[in-house]
Parts: sequence; C-alpha cells; structure tokens
Amino acid sequence: MSKQRKGSKGFRRTQDLRANFINWSINRMSLDQYKTIKLEDVKCLRYGHSTSRKLSHWTYTLIKQKVERLCELSGVQITYNSSAYRSQRCSRCGLVKKSNRNGKDYTCICGYTADADINAAINHSLDLPPIPKDFLNRRLNLKGFFWNSEGIRLPEQALTVPAAMKSI
Repeated sequence: MSKQRKGSKGFRRTQDLRANFINWSINRMSLDQYKTIKLEDVKCLRYGHSTSRKLSHWTYTLIKQKVERLCELSGVQITYNSSAYRSQRCSRCGLVKKSNRNGKDYTCICGYTADADINAAINHSLDLPPIPKDFLNRRLNLKGFFWNSEGIRLPEQALTVPAAMKSI
C-alpha cells in the first residue's frame, strides 16, 4: 500500500486485498476448543509517534472487528486486558521494573530471562488485578514494585527513624 497513491484504483485494490487476506486468515482459526480469548486493549497506538508510511496503513480495528464477529458466532467470550506494565513484569516473580526490559530481551533480577514478547504474552494470559489510574501516574515502575494475583505490593523499605524536632 505504501507504493500506491492514496485515492487511486491501485490503492483501493490493495485495501481490498488486505481486507480479504485478514478475513481469510481469521476464518481459518478454529475456536471450538476455547471458552475465552484475551485481547490486548490497544488505544491510541500511534498517538504522538511519527510512523513510517508502511506502518501507517496497519489496521488493528479491522482485525479486532473480525475476531469479535467470529467469537460471537462461535460463542467464545472476549476479555480485554490493559497493556500497562505487562511487558515490564516478570512472569516468574512478579517484579515490575522498566530497566528489566531492554528491546527484545527481558532479564529480571531473579534470574529469569526470555524474549520480551513471550514474557508479555505469558503476563496477558494471567488473571492479574487491574492497576488503579492514580498508581499509573506515580511511575513506580522506575523503582520497581510487585504485581501478583493478590494485588500490588511495594518492596519493603528499611525502617527509618523520623528526625526529632528541636525544642525551642
């Protein structure tokens, strides 16, 4: 599509070809053995980012709509997971720390190493409680916190004695 001029016949033919390929690919999926499907709740995917001409024609909504229709016909339930901190969370110990993910590699301080996308996919498959919005604004992923099925827990800090006020 990047080689075609927008509005031309070739561009429309390429759009039709892309839609047919998406429909063909999703129709080949067999959902008989599944009760629920978890999808990542993607919003504002390219907001604030400049993308190449090739990526600007990527259609997540077309894929999402087709999967939703197929699940509705098959009687499969769809759940949407927030993507916040899923790729920064260790699927073994539950530590969320931004520095653990470097590009395609994920390395945790507990010794777990994996491909970052596989680690995120494992985290999406787990039933984790949602993170509150006020927690997201504090950017605690820079220092690190634990996120497990029980909830969110900050690492234990050393006990400190508060400074005594001087008497006047």
